[in-house]
Amino acid sequence: SVICIAAANPLSSSTVRDLEQACSHKLEIFLAREDLVTRELNKIRVRQQVLPRKSIRYNLQMAVKYQFCSRFGAASEDAVYTGTTMNVSEGGMQVKGPPPRIGEPEDLLRRGICAKIMISEDGHELSILCRLKGVQGSASQWLMSFETLESSTDERRRLKELCIKSLLAKAQKPPLP
Repeated sequence: SVICIAAANPLSSSTVRDLEQACSHKLEIFLAREDLVTRELNKIRVRQQVLPRKSIRYNLQMAVKYQFCSRFGAASEDAVYTGTTMNVSEGGMQVKGPPPRIGEPEDLLRRGICAKIMISEDGHELSILCRLKGVQGSASQWLMSFETLESSTDERRRLKELCIKSLLAKAQKPPLP
C-alpha cells in the first residue's frame, strides 16, 4: 500500500503529491547518496540497442593535450595532461593517458565530467569539447572514450582532413624489409 522511493535530493511537497496522484499510492521518500541511486537506476534500465556509428572511426595515434572541465568548458583542475589518441572520429575519440586527480572513473562519469581536447596540427590548434563516456585502465594510465559535444564546423573539417591525411601517409609508407 506504500511505495518507497530513494532520492538523492529532497523532493518538494508538490512533487510528492503529483507522484502519489500518478501512482495512486502513498509514498515514503528516503534520502540516499547520489552514487547509490545512480548505480541502482543503471541496474534496472533497459540496455539500449547499439546503433551503427554516425561517423567513420579512424585508427589514428597522435599526441593530444587534454584538460578536464565542466560541460561549459570551465576547468575542473589546473592540470593539462598529454596523451595519445587511439582512434578518432567526428563523433568522438579514445585517448590513452594519465588519469586526473579529481576523482575515480565512476565519480567522473556520474558527474558528467568533460574534457577540452587540444590537437596541434600544422601550427594550428584544434580545441574540441568532449564528454567522458567510459574509462578502462590502471591507476597510472587510462583509456578514455570521449563523445564530441562542441567543435566548430572548421575544426570538424580540419580534424577529418587530418585523419585522412594520416591514413594516406601510412598507406604510402614502404613495408619494412
